[in-house]
Amino acid sequence: MLTSTTERGRTGTFTVVHVSLHRGIRDPALVSRLWVIYERGYAKVAAASVVHEMLSRSEFEECIHDATNRTWLIWDDGVPVGMAVIATDVAATAWLSTGYFADRHPDRLREQRVHYLLFTVI
Repeated sequence: MLTSTTERGRTGTFTVVHVSLHRGIRDPALVSRLWVIYERGYAKVAAASVVHEMLSRSEFEECIHDATNRTWLIWDDGVPVGMAVIATDVAATAWLSTGYFADRHPDRLREQRVHYLLFTVI
């Protein structure tokens, strides 16, 4: 915890929050903590949807382990509280259609400038 004075002179207690970028997270303890965040964030959506809206644990781990994905983590006092995962290689992501991007953005796909937000959860 940090104690800080705001611009207007008010004093308060604040937690240390930061964001970090990862590629290919392999630490089993961290992956498990991230799974809990993901599962809590998507459980209600998955239960209410007629289509497959939530990754299975193995799909989630495959996504987190993939070094072509950018995983942004939000930390609060050293504990992960949220994440966003961005695919940077369309062909490496099973549920993305390379043909879709090839038809609509051929130059960007060829130059590997197509990035796709897979999910965000807090």
